[in-house]
Amino acid sequence: MIDNNSTNRATAGFTLIEIAVAIAILGLGLATLVALQTRYMATYETERNRTTAALAAEYILTKLENAKEVPELGGNGGDLKGLLEKEGYYEYQPDAVQPENMDDLTNWTYQLTVTSQDIPPDEDVLRRIDLNLVWDQGASDFMNFVYYIKVPKQ
Repeated sequence: MIDNNSTNRATAGFTLIEIAVAIAILGLGLATLVALQTRYMATYETERNRTTAALAAEYILTKLENAKEVPELGGNGGDLKGLLEKEGYYEYQPDAVQPENMDDLTNWTYQLTVTSQDIPPDEDVLRRIDLNLVWDQGASDFMNFVYYIKVPKQ
């Protein structure tokens, strides 16, 4: 004799409990994906800013190194975009590829300090250049660069 209860149960489909468990598992997976996407976007923003800072610092320090005169001792600071404009970064160069994110430097500041470095027995042999770039004023929204330029003997 065939048990009608077991046959009907097998063809009846899923129970409410089974569906609830499946939805809970699916929801947990989707929540994890959303959290990962949010984390990815924050990491992307941080790395984009760090790359922009490195490009700006490279340009500024290269300009200082290639200048006819050794940088003067002292310090200055201010708006980074203004400094880049003053140094000719935004001048049109048809063959040069300019990074697109260099145009959006709102709230970016710089602090440039030049100090003399002695190497005994000689004095003022090197100039140490400390360049600090800051964006968004957050705890980790800055990069420091240190560069040395040799002072020619007179």
